[in-house]
Amino acid sequence: MAGSIEELLEVLVLEKRSDAVHRGVSPAAGSRSRVFGGQVLAQSLVAASTAAPKACHPGSIQATFLRPGDLAHPIDYAVELLAQDDVARLVRIVARQAGPPIYEAVVRLVVGNLSAQPRAEGAEAGAVDGLPDFEQRTRAAEFAADPADWSAIEYRYATPLDGRDWQLVYHRAGGPLPDDPAIHAAVHAYACDLTLIDTILYRFGLRYGLEGLQVASLDHSMWFHRPLRADGWTAHRQQLVTCTGARGLVLGEMTGRDGRVAITTAQEGLVRIPSDHPAR
Repeated sequence: MAGSIEELLEVLVLEKRSDAVHRGVSPAAGSRSRVFGGQVLAQSLVAASTAAPKACHPGSIQATFLRPGDLAHPIDYAVELLAQDDVARLVRIVARQAGPPIYEAVVRLVVGNLSAQPRAEGAEAGAVDGLPDFEQRTRAAEFAADPADWSAIEYRYATPLDGRDWQLVYHRAGGPLPDDPAIHAAVHAYACDLTLIDTILYRFGLRYGLEGLQVASLDHSMWFHRPLRADGWTAHRQQLVTCTGARGLVLGEMTGRDGRVAITTAQEGLVRIPSDHPAR
């Protein structure tokens, strides 16, 4: 995991291996045993942006995680242009480590923005600083997580641990970001890959570190409706839709201070509960 926003930005700088392949690396330190899925999402968005002019920005991503990533190896992102017209480019990304693919995605890069649609509810960030942060949340949830691993992103939690099937989480980068839209989209992707699966765990009283618990990202989709900076507070409301067959589906909406939905998220995650746990 990136221990600071500076380290995350370094991770998002990909090495050009050829016109169609870009290489990413993982942070040098951290307590995780495998590559964080949010890192792969973020790096793939940056890789996709290399296939389009600067006037294009991410419009959507549909991603599938095929196998766990190994921290000991770099990740090569193969970029293939599938289709293009005057308003969009469709790009396929295949991520490989030492041969086999670990991840595939289709990214739509678009030109221009749709007209703004006002929305009544949204982010009111005035009191965000007083909400529980990541360290306080993990301590309350008895999660086995090192806060230093997640210092690139600031999190604040507006909903309690009461078994509800939804949560409201605020996030922002731990420092200023460049103006590149692909970087902001990548940081939002990195940030939300943690909390979407958490929505499932909170509902059933589960926690990382529980013996026998298996958790992994399976599919992750995002739709970028309008620009939303990732270095300001973003409200991400997440709703558990269903959980069956050891798979949970969570939908989310990200809004900024103006209350308009800027990004829609969806993630299906594997949550395999120990056989003796009361949630089964």
